[in-house]
Amino acid sequence: MPMSEYWAPIAELCQWTTFVVVALPAARFLYQNFVVREINHPLDYYSNRLRTKPPIFLFIIVVLLGGAGLSANTGELSQFLGTVPELAIVVYLQGWMHMISAWFTISAAAGLVAALLYAIAGACAVLVVLIPTPPGDEPGWVYSVAYLGVQLVSVGWVRVGVRRHLNNDNGGKIVPDGAELLAMSWEWVVCRFVPVLLVGSNVAFLLAYVITNETQDKAADAGGA
Repeated sequence: MPMSEYWAPIAELCQWTTFVVVALPAARFLYQNFVVREINHPLDYYSNRLRTKPPIFLFIIVVLLGGAGLSANTGELSQFLGTVPELAIVVYLQGWMHMISAWFTISAAAGLVAALLYAIAGACAVLVVLIPTPPGDEPGWVYSVAYLGVQLVSVGWVRVGVRRHLNNDNGGKIVPDGAELLAMSWEWVVCRFVPVLLVGSNVAFLLAYVITNETQDKAADAGGA
């Protein structure tokens, strides 16, 4: 039995958990910005933007929840979860960290924006790593390593470019005041959490692989006897 059959239920659980992870900051944003007194409203860049322009908030919710629901109805998401669940798991885990980090260090609105940006960037990264056919009989495992590697390389490349623009070229700020906090949160997640996720996921996949092979070998020996 391939490892994907063991990891597929966990990947599906991550899928449904993601709906809850998105709903929590959305509810928090609505409460903090439209229920409590104005004097208690969060004043960060992202809360101000989403509070003064509610269609942006609605757009984010529609894209995140509507996109996931559409993928589930077409069967593409189920195929993804069943074929390469190891990749799906690391994709979901990193997305949760981006949202949670932005939520607790900036605001719930920033968490929602981080989720939207990650949904786009993560989908693009998945499409890139799925182009080649990996060696071996565990493609999801290989793809998960490649995906996290793409995250590390891309953020490192962007960080070098931004620092060169600001320091060497004496360029102006690329984003409005306060918006850079989300980029700092994103960098922290990729540089601090992704290496831990890379090591932890590989250890888990390796243990499952060893246990699966031992179980299959014992079953084969028992059948031969």
